[in-house]
Amino acid sequence: MPQAPFRPGAPFGGGPIGGGPIGGGRPAPAGRTVVDEEIQQIQRLMGWFLVTDSKQEQPGRFFRIFPGVNDIGRIGSRATIELRDEGVSERHAVLIATQSGYRLVDLDSRNGVLVNGAKTEHALLKHGDQIRLGYTTGTFVAFTLIAED
Repeated sequence: MPQAPFRPGAPFGGGPIGGGPIGGGRPAPAGRTVVDEEIQQIQRLMGWFLVTDSKQEQPGRFFRIFPGVNDIGRIGSRATIELRDEGVSERHAVLIATQSGYRLVDLDSRNGVLVNGAKTEHALLKHGDQIRLGYTTGTFVAFTLIAED
């Protein structure tokens, strides 16, 4: 289904950004625009999961990581990060993002989770870690916010 071109100040609910539509396609509160919602999401953003290699997922595709629990699962699972990968379980793992760090936890998935080549049930992540879920490998990109004087 073709999408209407972006217009500054247009009503919220626009086209795909990263893993899916801005705000998941839900309507914005009255008076909000696509730009307002995008700014709010960027302010909450804690990092990215960038697909680097996969049999089924598109390399270069990225997923936003927000504060709190980010579910990881197969496409159609309604997870925060949905991968097109038959090797990924419906509820494969969670990535928990807090101001003090990032934790990846395997949810007893069929094919497990590898971080930097080592199978793990849980791991503290750092910027640049390579994560393998099913047949998909991606890079974890952590954001560090620096306060301006």
